Amino acid sequence: MTINNKTSLLRKVTLSQDFNELRKSARLEESLMVRYCIQGKNRASKKAAIKNISLGGCLLVVTEKLSPKDVLDLNIVFNAKKTLSFEGNIVRLAHEEDGGVFQYGVFFKEPDQQAKTEFSRYCFKKMYDRVGLKNWPTQRR
Repeated sequence: MTINNKTSLLRKVTLSQDFNELRKSARLEESLMVRYCIQGKNRASKKAAIKNISLGGCLLVVTEKLSPKDVLDLNIVFNAKKTLSFEGNIVRLAHEEDGGVFQYGVFFKEPDQQAKTEFSRYCFKKMYDRVGLKNWPTQRR
């Protein structure tokens, strides 16, 4: 790979051989509560947490060891009034802590249009809140 002196640092990093970002969408660093159950197993849903999320997946924090073959039904609580359902596959064990806490990368299967729309609204609202804007620029008065 040839990079001239005028290439930005960001471009150099993203073009480097050791930069292997596989995500297709940016993650929102947001802690959310979730209830999940494993498809095909006769078990009640369990509480867990999400550390970050995108429309493509999330980082799920649980207190049980899961299998990479597990398919999960996730009900993610975005606020007191909004819970969205996603189906996801575990794609990797991201981190295992002492005391039995596991962090898994979960890939969402194609969500329906309503989930996409609601999730997008949630993300934009969070981004605007973080930069201190009261109203979305597109909000009608």
